[in-house]
Amino acid sequence: MDCSGLGPDEILRLVEEGNRAVASAGTSGQRLLIDMSDAQMDSEASDAMKESCKKSKELVSRVAVVGAQSGVSRLITNVLSGIGGINTRLRLTVDEANKWLAEGA
Repeated sequence: MDCSGLGPDEILRLVEEGNRAVASAGTSGQRLLIDMSDAQMDSEASDAMKESCKKSKELVSRVAVVGAQSGVSRLITNVLSGIGGINTRLRLTVDEANKWLAEGA
């Protein structure tokens, strides 16, 4: 999911698209790579991500986040730490994220 450079409203739309994609795949053990480079979050986008995680936690096993700066990292950490069952790694390079996601296959 490429959130790079997006503002809160655009992230909200992308989260909705992501929800549909995860649900339509319908399989458990899905792994997600999220690029948050230069993304701007607000409480509404954070809440949408939290709800998305709750809805998809039975289908998603791993989430790798790249490009999150300190403020966004804290928001994502808070969102994902409140949701059990999703193994998450933050502050990875794209190569590190892909390797870690592949290990969970």
